[in-house]
Amino acid sequence: MFSVKSRRAKGMLRTVSLFVCLNLVFFQLSGFSLPIKYHSGNQAASSLPDLKIPSHLGLVKAVSKGASDKFVICLEDIHCDYSAQKNLVQIMRLIHDTVPFTVIGLEGASGIVDPTALAVIQKKNIRNAILDRFLKSGELTAAETFAASGIEGVRLTGIETPALYRENRSQFLTLFKQQNIYLDALGRIDNVLSKRMEEIFPGNVLELGILSEKLDKQKISIGQFLKELVSQADETASINLHSYNEVREFIKARELSASIDTKLAAEQAESLVRNLQNVLGENEIRKLLRLSLAFRIQKIAAADYYKELTRYARQSTTSVQDFDQLVSYVELADIFDRIDLDKLRSQTQDILLETREAYLETPSQKKLEKAYWYLDVVKKLFSLKASRHDVNLLNSEFKDMSLISVCELLEIDSEDFSDLDMFKDRSLEFYKTAKERDKALADNLLESMNRTKADKAVLVAGGFHTRGILEHLKKSNISYAVIMPKTNTNSEVLKDKDIYINVLSNDKTPLEEFLTQKNTLAPEVRSAFKGLVEEDLRYILEEKAMLLYTILEAWESRSFEDVAMQVAIAQKQLPGLYYERLLERFEMENIPTADAGRMAREGKSLFSEFLKRLIISRVSSEGNRALAIQIALPGGTVYFYVAFADEKLPPEVS
Repeated sequence: MFSVKSRRAKGMLRTVSLFVCLNLVFFQLSGFSLPIKYHSGNQAASSLPDLKIPSHLGLVKAVSKGASDKFVICLEDIHCDYSAQKNLVQIMRLIHDTVPFTVIGLEGASGIVDPTALAVIQKKNIRNAILDRFLKSGELTAAETFAASGIEGVRLTGIETPALYRENRSQFLTLFKQQNIYLDALGRIDNVLSKRMEEIFPGNVLELGILSEKLDKQKISIGQFLKELVSQADETASINLHSYNEVREFIKARELSASIDTKLAAEQAESLVRNLQNVLGENEIRKLLRLSLAFRIQKIAAADYYKELTRYARQSTTSVQDFDQLVSYVELADIFDRIDLDKLRSQTQDILLETREAYLETPSQKKLEKAYWYLDVVKKLFSLKASRHDVNLLNSEFKDMSLISVCELLEIDSEDFSDLDMFKDRSLEFYKTAKERDKALADNLLESMNRTKADKAVLVAGGFHTRGILEHLKKSNISYAVIMPKTNTNSEVLKDKDIYINVLSNDKTPLEEFLTQKNTLAPEVRSAFKGLVEEDLRYILEEKAMLLYTILEAWESRSFEDVAMQVAIAQKQLPGLYYERLLERFEMENIPTADAGRMAREGKSLFSEFLKRLIISRVSSEGNRALAIQIALPGGTVYFYVAFADEKLPPEVS
């Protein structure tokens, strides 16, 4: 039996958006932001550095103090989401000011990651514009952008175990290529289930389903959803809400927020600062001014700033009676400080499930209800969007269920869906491998910290891995904090919706794979190949100066669009020039024409792969102008310059 007790323990929820909304709900409430502190229940956590992340950037979800002197800050990466990546860059800058770290561990990479060539761009505005372009296209991650923006002494380290990561990536790509077929089949079952539910379910249950869909499609806010849900639970389903304290506190905060004029609160804060300057001592005034500056440059959130102002007022016996909006804002922040985010999410799920079950009367309705939840979790599994919680449900609560059994319940011919359960098992294997990577990510980061004698590090990995990573950090008595970046669904996002898939699918050519395999080629052979490519590349760049000079001209005009376009042209034209160079070389070495053509084409293909990681930067000194070239090769990253002195330009340029 799919009982209320078991469902409350598991905390399932139909709509995917509710998980997302409850994670982000504190970022914006009725138009203004608040900082939220996670209540871990660990009093020792107070001895750790106070990470104050402005709520427009992200949320500190958890803090825990371990016996070790090491401290790891886990940043939950939202892969290829431009707004989240930008916020992660800002978060890392703020953390580095408070907790100077020297190691960043990266999911999805192994070995040292070197983005320092970008840091040679002297003009900050140009460098930031180019970094932002690469960040937006997915060519750079937030961590690489942070390291390339002029931060010294930070070491970027890939913390994957390569074999395990390759296995997981292969599983992902195989499932991704086949998922639409199985999602379509699942959709046909879901349509039959929906019609059957419409026929036999009470209207109240169907209304809750519609309410969840509205939230899913962002037609209503999470606050509106909770208000309606609690109303039904209390008045219609007669659910005892006494134990759901987090939900009641949230609704109270929402009602209070509706009465606050944020513009007036800001004006009152300015007025209070002026009053305090007349009564505070010189040292306190300096602190107050530093606090105001930190607020203006968005290093602290409004709620933290306003709390400090009211604290100064109390200490100086200044009355806050005339600052009602400011006081209400602080009161609202205090309510949110008391709310445990995880409990709020769990309680919302419990109320929804308990309310639905209160309306169900017959065994047939309850069987369809269980099939309803099961199908929803499987749908997320097939879409490769399942959470850790979803996977645990399939391995526990739904362990004895299958898609064939759902077909039998709905009286559908199961022969048309006979391989769905096989695809489900393969999908679960993918998530099992993903969980195995958790330990590798944690262990490899700690190994890097030990090797470099670092006591503070940042770990950047997707949210799916957070719980597993934390479990391993706890076993090692490592102190940690977890921060989730804010994502803005209304901001400009990556145009290529499949960019994450494209990144994962960027397989090496057979020749590149051969050249970069460890223990396959001796170091001197790899170095020789590196020198060969570098020598030929330098020759091409110097002979075809016009190609690069157009890039330099674009920089002089500060047209970032032109710079990006000219770099793209270079990436397309250089492989052809390299092909011609190889043919010349092979002809000089008397290699047969057929073999020379084949080898040159193979070299061109390899070179094209290298040029995907080509970075061109503008530098200047003593009146001369130059372009700095960075290109990743099998033997390592190569850096060199092509200089343009105005009086010594190539004939075709001058």
